[in-house]
Amino acid sequence: MKRARPLADGNRRFGVSLAIGAAALLLSPRAGAQAITIGPKVTISADAPEDPHGESFLAVNPKNPRNMLAVSCRISRGRMGTSGYISQDGGLDWTRVVLPETAAKVSTGWDAIAYFDAAGTAFYGANDRDGLWITRSSDEGKTWSAATLLAGAEGFDRQYMGFDRTGRFAGRLYAGASVEMVGLDGKARSALAVTFSNDEGKTFDQPRLISSVPGELVGSFVNMVVAPDGTVILPFFTIAERDSPSTLWDPQDTSKRLPDYETALRLAISGDGGNSYSVSPKITTFRVSGDRYRAENAQGVGNTVIDLSDGPFRGRIYSVGVDNAGDRYNVRVIHSSDKGKTWSKPVTVNDNTTPGDHANPTIAVNNRGVVGVVWNDRRAHKNECYDLYFSASLDGGDTFLPNVTPGGKPTCSMATGNWVPHAEVTAYPKTEEGRSVEGQGFNMLMISTRFPGGGDTQGLDSDGGGVFHAAWIDGFSGVMQLATTPFSVRGAPGSAVESERDVSTQVKLVAENCGFEWKENSFSCQMHLVNKSPLPVEGPFTVELQNMMVNLKDFKVENADNTRAAEGARWSFALSAGSTQLAPGQKTAARPFRWRFTRIPEKPEYPFMMFKVVSTAPAAGRTASTKSN
Repeated sequence: MKRARPLADGNRRFGVSLAIGAAALLLSPRAGAQAITIGPKVTISADAPEDPHGESFLAVNPKNPRNMLAVSCRISRGRMGTSGYISQDGGLDWTRVVLPETAAKVSTGWDAIAYFDAAGTAFYGANDRDGLWITRSSDEGKTWSAATLLAGAEGFDRQYMGFDRTGRFAGRLYAGASVEMVGLDGKARSALAVTFSNDEGKTFDQPRLISSVPGELVGSFVNMVVAPDGTVILPFFTIAERDSPSTLWDPQDTSKRLPDYETALRLAISGDGGNSYSVSPKITTFRVSGDRYRAENAQGVGNTVIDLSDGPFRGRIYSVGVDNAGDRYNVRVIHSSDKGKTWSKPVTVNDNTTPGDHANPTIAVNNRGVVGVVWNDRRAHKNECYDLYFSASLDGGDTFLPNVTPGGKPTCSMATGNWVPHAEVTAYPKTEEGRSVEGQGFNMLMISTRFPGGGDTQGLDSDGGGVFHAAWIDGFSGVMQLATTPFSVRGAPGSAVESERDVSTQVKLVAENCGFEWKENSFSCQMHLVNKSPLPVEGPFTVELQNMMVNLKDFKVENADNTRAAEGARWSFALSAGSTQLAPGQKTAARPFRWRFTRIPEKPEYPFMMFKVVSTAPAAGRTASTKSN
């Protein structure tokens, strides 16, 4: 480690400012009992080493967890399509799915999806200009049915399925996609088309069309989830029409940088089995770079899942996406324990504070209630190349373990092996000012430029032993291939805290004896809490680092109880033996907070950190969650 040079003018240019903020949190399990083990990578698409692949999906059979279905898009011999693979041994060996001629539309489509229902029936789907095609297998992928077509709208894109396993309409399955519809004014508008089936997907009801509020365009689904009671919850992105890139981009200069903008996450919710839906207020927003290259590199619609385990967070919904934080895209998770009525504040999963446009995150919950997140990470790269990363949460999505990666050669979409074109001239009918306009477009689709971040979806599911299996796009060979890597998480999910209460206005965090240790390139303070209010405050207490604006090189937390190295780091403060309260004016015992760094930058800035103090004392009947806005 390099030794930092002395500061100019002593320490006057570099004072450390600490502040207390307000929010609520849950207790974390003991960090020492947590660990992630990475299994061996297996190339699923080894039978097609010259075909570039992108955008993956994976499902594990709940009746036989050794039976898995993985699918992806691919370009083979100059033609676009999808590939499906079946494993019967927990992901060690894979064989290509062979579809009958009556299901050929699934092979020649796009945006592949894979699911199993509660009975172990497999579903493999893809879209084309006609709509969404779905084929089924009731014998673990050995044989497949004729494909069922879901039509009723134009422009089917980024489809998903959902399954009622335990609720009022148990056995009903749902399917839908983002589509285009023509309004009464003759102009095309985006919408969601959702339908359901009561006969295991053999036939489907007429789709219901769901639009957003005036002035907003519907982007994409973020999966479909069904709560234990049968409530259907459809998260989807919207964007203000005035901010839409399609509105602002100059077709004569597509490289021109646009202003940064936001997408909003909303829900379409049905309590009557998908017959009708209501649209929620905004749940959260995700920031997007106006730089088209960065926005496309940080691709991925994210994912939403629900905890159907018998663990302490059963019924909790989790949603993951990427958010533009200026010099990097962060992977963020939010959660809801009341079927989407209220939501937590976003938690950042990636533990790097260095630049890097992370992409294509997805999320899953195993049979113990452990949350797993996988994404394509660019912290080590300054171009489009990425590495697969994974993290997990044992406390219901409030904190995440240190990130891990299988390592190896990075995936680089711009490698020449991925420049295999699917080229065709296609009619592009559209409506402008109420008139029908048709052009001839020469479309050259390539995995390299269509999926620079690996795709819009990524596969992640868990088996009967709780092991997470990621189906991802691996470029080790120079050609992007469909691969799988397992991740095992040790540690049991902690019980949900009955209550949580922010006490930042009552209990003050006090910093003493702060200073730098230049031999170790470290900074530390002795911290304690003091009750500044006139009344006793229930304890114990936890302090969380909310914001860290410090430009010392590689500045990171060293001794947090939850092992976090940046925002989200937490330290616990116990009360004296036999005590459950902090009396007015009373102090807790002091403990050190310590940070490390590698060097001082050429232009050091005034550092600032924001903390919050929370009481984690149980109190029946209290809840704390962030309301939808």
